[in-house]
Amino acid sequence: MDRTVRQYVRKLEDALARRAEGPRVFTQRDYRLATRWHQEGVPVGLILEIMERRKVAARGLSQVAVRVEESWRAVCAGRLGDGERQPIPASPEAGPERLLVMAVQGAPPSSRLRRLLQTLLEQHRAGASPDALERILEAELPGAVPPELLQEAENEAKQTLDPHRDRMPPEAFRETVRKGVLARLRRVAGIPQLR
Repeated sequence: MDRTVRQYVRKLEDALARRAEGPRVFTQRDYRLATRWHQEGVPVGLILEIMERRKVAARGLSQVAVRVEESWRAVCAGRLGDGERQPIPASPEAGPERLLVMAVQGAPPSSRLRRLLQTLLEQHRAGASPDALERILEAELPGAVPPELLQEAENEAKQTLDPHRDRMPPEAFRETVRKGVLARLRRVAGIPQLR
């Protein structure tokens, strides 16, 4: 392992150990997240700041993964703030093509998400209807994001909707959770509505 990767991982391990008030060794999932963030250039300071903002001590990096991804995309897009990018509203000056180009630029290089967004942009330029683009996005977006991000979005959607579960048929609950997950993933990735 490269020395800079080792130092990066060690700083994050130490931060988790301090917050947990005891020894802490990375799981394989933590290690994969940390090495990916290192490759993408996510500053350790950004991750540490997000960990400090949490009210509860994180037991692993996956508990802060969504916020780290959101914050880093916001920084890359030049949108410093609370770290959460809102979908860009459509307007005559910001048509679907421009919004897709911005989403592609905000996605991590060489990621499945970026490839999906490039495909959508190409399909749009080839004349695909907004409905067709939305169908592609809905079918492929969950598989194009990191598994930790998908799991976090699913957990959040279920937690939000669980109090209403008894008032919905099971299939309606599953569909509502699915839509909630897609909305969360779109928001994190900065993907606009295409219709």
